[in-house]
Amino acid sequence: MLEQDLYGPHDHVVHVKLAPASAGGTIINHQGLALEVLMAMASSLNITALGPEIQELKQLAADESYYGYSTVSEYLMLRAFGWGYFHCYRRGSADQLSVRLDPSFGYHPYKSAMHESISEASKQGKRYLLLVENLHFPVSLDLLAFITNKQPSLVHNQWIISATSKNVFDKSKSRQAAGALDSAIYAYSTFFHVGREYYHALTFDDLDKRDWCALIKEALQDAASSIHNTLQLEQQRDHKFWLRISQHCLYYGILYHPLQVVAEHQKSTATITISSDELVRCWVAEKLMMSSVTSPSPIIPGTTVKKQSNYRSAYEAGKVVIQALQEYSLLPRSSSISTKSGTPRTATTSASFQDDVTGVAMLAEDVPRLKQDELFVPHNKRGLMRWVSFMDDDGRHVSCDWIWREEMKTEFIPGEMTMSTLILRGYSDISGFPFDQVLNSHIHVLDLSYTTIESIPSSFSCLLNLYLLSLRGCSKLETLSPPPSTSEHETPPPFAHLGNLEVLDMNGVSLLELTQQDFNNKGNLHYLDLSGSRIATCLLNSSVAC
Repeated sequence: MLEQDLYGPHDHVVHVKLAPASAGGTIINHQGLALEVLMAMASSLNITALGPEIQELKQLAADESYYGYSTVSEYLMLRAFGWGYFHCYRRGSADQLSVRLDPSFGYHPYKSAMHESISEASKQGKRYLLLVENLHFPVSLDLLAFITNKQPSLVHNQWIISATSKNVFDKSKSRQAAGALDSAIYAYSTFFHVGREYYHALTFDDLDKRDWCALIKEALQDAASSIHNTLQLEQQRDHKFWLRISQHCLYYGILYHPLQVVAEHQKSTATITISSDELVRCWVAEKLMMSSVTSPSPIIPGTTVKKQSNYRSAYEAGKVVIQALQEYSLLPRSSSISTKSGTPRTATTSASFQDDVTGVAMLAEDVPRLKQDELFVPHNKRGLMRWVSFMDDDGRHVSCDWIWREEMKTEFIPGEMTMSTLILRGYSDISGFPFDQVLNSHIHVLDLSYTTIESIPSSFSCLLNLYLLSLRGCSKLETLSPPPSTSEHETPPPFAHLGNLEVLDMNGVSLLELTQQDFNNKGNLHYLDLSGSRIATCLLNSSVAC
């Protein structure tokens, strides 16, 4: 028998693609999944007689999910499947007991007419493929066997269920672990039992560099296609353009990914990582949403509205890009947790990054490491350091020879510092960092978040093309002025030179006052975050957009 005869083609493909867990209104439990599979089967089998009933079921499920925080009621499950569903999978559930006590319960059949029709139509000896993507909660295959009325097999009834993490897979495979999550959910039927031999996880630990490269390239192609399909009307760009953008944005994520050595010694603490919104704003500041890298232009009177419009367009495109990269497991998803102080911050733990196998995690293993003195000691590769990060004191850089070729070659002069992003998030010795030797007019993004910085260095005055400055979580920053100068000549404050600044994140700073002098010449400022700060006085001119 030929391989293609064994594994395909299929007469019917039942495809259920779950929305990301972070998306509003997404399915969050097995009940919603059961309904999705049932409706996908009806659609695949093209049972026209069930059309009106399926449409009504979809509408009821959408309404209940909207008003019930992404859950559906037991009564809807009773209508869709009959009381056999509760006999097999909800025994002992408080909700199930409530349904059984309802006077209408006894009038429902063991298997609903709709479920019976779908089951009978699937007994045609055809080849089926059940494909479930983005499963982000544990579920038993027994449930899918009950819905499809079939056992999985290699020939006639193939199942491919793609979990978003190994944790979901392990808990789905382990009855005891899955039952511990919700003891009311998992009461398994002996009639539709799918053994452990049907659960199979890819051995990612055994993949070599070439295998990972192929997987990442394929995922980038899929992500680019998704972005293109979403934005083709607004952006009018081709697939090749979004593939290039996706690659650059993925590599940028390396700057914020905890390195392996960090994950080993900080498993018990919350490593503050970047939120999706912060990362998108960094991409926009680096002009990654544009077709080519352009030189920053000075602010021209009367162009503020146009600049704001361009920023918003790039930001909205960036949100689509990051959702696609997360959906195809190229970037991890961030979640809101509490730090030791109890202050909610958008962060993930180091352990969670290691649990979720992502493309950026594999790329980060080979990223060039960097020592602080390499930033200002002349050497041949110094001019290739485009993006630099010392997050959590671990230096790394993404250089132009990784992703830029002929298009960028003219920008880099050997030995000259042309770094455009500097990440010092969580850097412990911020007071000893040589800002005066590192900062230059090429920098677009400067992240000093969650450091102990107390004042703004005077060398900020050279950041003429800075687009994004993050001071988030700098609890010791009490002034935007530099330390007292010994010079007799009075100089403008460093902030006065940041005329191209588009994003200023001061969430959680200790600063008490913002003055007109601090924000002079800030007509290009698009995003200002002062939430969680101690600022009591804010004297900004009317052109600043918050």
